[in-house]
Amino acid sequence: MRILCVVQHFRQGWGGAPESIRLLARILAARGVSVDVCDLGKLRRGVETLDLLPEPDEPAEHFNPVTTGDYDAVLIAGPWQNPKYVKPVLKARRQDQPLVYLPRGGLGRIEFSRLRDIKKWPYFFLIERGILHASTGVVLSSRCEQRNQIAAARGLSREVVIPDFFIAPAALARTPSEAPPAEVRFSFMAEISPRKGLLPLVQAFRLLADSPELTVPVRLVIGGSIRKGSEAYVEQARSVFAEMPAKASVEIIGPVRHGDRPVFYRDTDVFLVPSLFESYGLTVLEALAAGCATITGPELGVLEFLPSHDRLSVAESVRPEDIAVQLLRQYKLALVRGGVSREETVAYAAGAIDAINAQALDSWTALLNG
Repeated sequence: MRILCVVQHFRQGWGGAPESIRLLARILAARGVSVDVCDLGKLRRGVETLDLLPEPDEPAEHFNPVTTGDYDAVLIAGPWQNPKYVKPVLKARRQDQPLVYLPRGGLGRIEFSRLRDIKKWPYFFLIERGILHASTGVVLSSRCEQRNQIAAARGLSREVVIPDFFIAPAALARTPSEAPPAEVRFSFMAEISPRKGLLPLVQAFRLLADSPELTVPVRLVIGGSIRKGSEAYVEQARSVFAEMPAKASVEIIGPVRHGDRPVFYRDTDVFLVPSLFESYGLTVLEALAAGCATITGPELGVLEFLPSHDRLSVAESVRPEDIAVQLLRQYKLALVRGGVSREETVAYAAGAIDAINAQALDSWTALLNG
């Protein structure tokens, strides 16, 4: 079976949607599926063979929309695609050709919450609703994504919940040590914007720094680029950590490339995902698979597929007070059982990821063959 997947910015540095498509292609290959990607008029063939997303400047061949009918199915991954490239694909599609749409969280209510997001509504009614109507199925990553979609996007096509595939890279082990750590490192990695929850996280970290139970220094490392329009938000966060007490420090390191992530996770004791909403959340699986304790907000789709574990803490809300409770909890665990807990976490994540992939593989096979 050959599938054409239409996804914008299928390259490094563009978030979870391109990576989830690469992983989907890699795992579906075991069932005889090959995936080509159309990215803004460029074609990348056989992406199931890729170990990493392409570099931003890597060349690709021109895509001819007439060839759309040669595929067994068409997938459209992610909303707000350039109509110049997606409309010719829809026009060339055969009537009997399955069309599967993956919104990738882009039709969530939070995407329409800012004043500047008002410009999305005309596009939604002119483009997105047409894709939803034409689809033979809409694949949502979680029930969390499903319930957080705008009402105007619901009920237009058959909806199926299928978790995202994940392949864990090899975890880098730390040098074993019997001595207590000299510092507990907390890390955050995401495109920095209000929906990713950096400000309440920094405020929670300040509460941790002021706790009388803090006996070992703590560090917060912030990775990720700043989303356009979020500069003032970042300055608010900077004003908070500029006045941290001496036993707490904060460092902003900018974007973390895929090839640098294993070292990033190796050096992390506790990984933080305080997002207000994530349709799934692949970085949660990345961090757990690397052995990091992980703290999240409650509205992450991936949590539906993960059994409970001491090293996975879900804050009651993304208010600073609730996040701080989990920061202190994982801080104490890192002091008592750091090295042993990393090994246990890797084993826990491996079992959970195997179960997620098996469920997703069966669901995709049934969808594509049905």
